[in-house]
Amino acid sequence: MNLIGLLAAILLAGSGAGERVLAQTEGQGRLVSREDFTQRAGRLPVSGLRAIPVRHEGRVKPLNSLARETVLFVTGKYRFWGLDPLQIYFGLVIFEGADQLELINVREPNVRSVLKLATDRRHFSAIELANSPLREMAMPLIEREESGGKPLRPSEKQLVEVFHQLWLLQQVIAGEHLFSAVQFADAAAEGVSPHSAPGSKEILASV
Repeated sequence: MNLIGLLAAILLAGSGAGERVLAQTEGQGRLVSREDFTQRAGRLPVSGLRAIPVRHEGRVKPLNSLARETVLFVTGKYRFWGLDPLQIYFGLVIFEGADQLELINVREPNVRSVLKLATDRRHFSAIELANSPLREMAMPLIEREESGGKPLRPSEKQLVEVFHQLWLLQQVIAGEHLFSAVQFADAAAEGVSPHSAPGSKEILASV
């Protein structure tokens, strides 16, 4: 069993005897409410997983740090809805319907207005943003920035940031973000020479 399978087994075994929480669960329907998510994610036993070393953006860090950074970037807070960042992170991977949860923090009122989003709240779901004009508006700006064209205005930078928030959340929900990060830990567990990124020896020694 690879590390991703092991993590899922640990979390599911500790989240309540007999409780079915995977996306393939029959008869439970889609998980769409904040209440369902916080109740189930709040039962995930994540304390023993914090120090697992993962690799992200060229650096090795504890899994807990990866979760904290991810949750902060998407929601604007380290602890959102009173949950531990690791509980949110794994809840997004495990539970069905996470793309309907209002998690993405769209801070600027002008961005919400341009995207034709509700003006009376700041957090929106991945589905809401995917169905908005965000992609069509952000991609030309990203291409302009990458090609060294005219610098982006503050409002354009804010729009691009929301696009990156959506992209990151979609990667987390799909499991691709976690899968990419834990390849380092899988390789180390199999005796492959670990990556020589800063802090790798210290983090591995602490596990």
